[in-house]
Parts: sequence; structure tokens; C-alpha cells
Amino acid sequence: MLKTYKTRIGFTVIFAIALAYMVFLIPVCLFDINWAFVLIISMLMAAAIDSVMHIKYVIFDDTLTVKSGLFVEDAHYKISEISSIQKTNSILSAPAASLKRIAIFFHGQKRPLVISPRNEADFIAQLKSINPEIQTF
Repeated sequence: MLKTYKTRIGFTVIFAIALAYMVFLIPVCLFDINWAFVLIISMLMAAAIDSVMHIKYVIFDDTLTVKSGLFVEDAHYKISEISSIQKTNSILSAPAASLKRIAIFFHGQKRPLVISPRNEADFIAQLKSINPEIQTF
């Protein structure tokens, strides 16, 4: 069964993107800077917003697919390889648009997959229905 979960979108992430845009835009308004630079920065910010707003986690059979916008290749993970899931507040780069995150650990991998599904309890229950061996902390 195919099940899609959208990312939880946190104020902190949106604020960081807006702040980054303002850091580049304020000097343009105050000084005589080429407007082509503004256009390029605006397009980069639009791409960043697009990738944040379109993060999805798709569960189908034994595969968890992470979709992160138009410019990022989908990542596929075997649910049968998941060993544990725990809550985390990691600020490391991740396909998650909120700081309320979960870390998914896989057998044989040191670094977890850090994500922030909107319906976290349902998401974890869905994974555990496919792989009952998953431990949660």
C-alpha cells in the first residue's frame, strides 16, 4: 500500500530562509548593486523554498522514499533494514523542514536518516507494521 507523509514545516526553517534572503537583499537596496544579482539570489531562494515545501516521505511495500523537491534526486531506503527510530533535535542538514525530527537508524550504517514527518506517530506505526523489529526510543 502506498502512503505519503508530508514534512512538518517549522517556523525556524522558514525564518532562516527569509533571513538569508534579507541578508542579500538589504545591501542591494542600500547600495547601487546590479539587479541581476538580485534576480539570481531570488531564483536560488525560490529553489530553496520549493525544496522545503515539497519534502515528502513515501512508504510503498518495503521501501521508504524521500522526495525533496525538483532539484534533488529521490532517496530510497529498505524498511526491512531499519533497526531503530528515536526523536532528535539535530540541526544537521536533513530532508526535514522542522527541528522536531526523528532519526532512523539502519543496520550497518553509522549515520541515521533524519526526517520530520507531519503525522509522526502514524508514520512510525506504518514502518513498524512492515518491520516489527524496529525499536523506538
